[in-house]
Amino acid sequence: MNEKIEVYNKFNALKNGIEKISDYLVLNSQDLFKLLKYINPTDMPLSMPDLTNSEKAAMICSDAIQMYDINSTTKKNIIYQIDVDEAYWIAEPQLRMEVGNFFARDSYRGYAEINFQIVVPNKQRLFTNGANTLADRSIAIALELIRLLNGAEIPEAGFHSCLFLNKSVNDGAGRTTGVFRQTQNTGYSGYFLTFAVRL
Repeated sequence: MNEKIEVYNKFNALKNGIEKISDYLVLNSQDLFKLLKYINPTDMPLSMPDLTNSEKAAMICSDAIQMYDINSTTKKNIIYQIDVDEAYWIAEPQLRMEVGNFFARDSYRGYAEINFQIVVPNKQRLFTNGANTLADRSIAIALELIRLLNGAEIPEAGFHSCLFLNKSVNDGAGRTTGVFRQTQNTGYSGYFLTFAVRL
């Protein structure tokens, strides 16, 4: 008796996709972490010394237990969750990331949103860049994410495509992608970025 075994999309790449993207950012960006770390008014973040991978890793709140600790969720610069309701009594710029909606294209393939929220205290938005001119930290972080991730193949993530921002991709896979300006409250603003990836 021969039984036909169907292999359906289980969306398994989403289990640790965010962690793999975070690893990719650690290994491939200095500017992103400098923009998150160096926030003093006299800092020129992009001219500061490079951070080690260990220093970058220490900026990430990737432990579930830490997420219960307000000291971690307010002091860390990268967290794996967008919905954090603690009031910020320590002003730190943050990059929050998580899997958004995911969809089946058919029984075997699908795609998912990968969301990033940039949260910058308004008093830290402007910084001096290397040309001694003012730049916007939230825009600089958004542009660095696009430079790093748009078209990037994420090693060991199990995705079936690169990450992309492209509303014209077949099957509507990119229809929700884009970069959207946000005002979080009177003291914080930034951007919401939605990439997509095939699964």
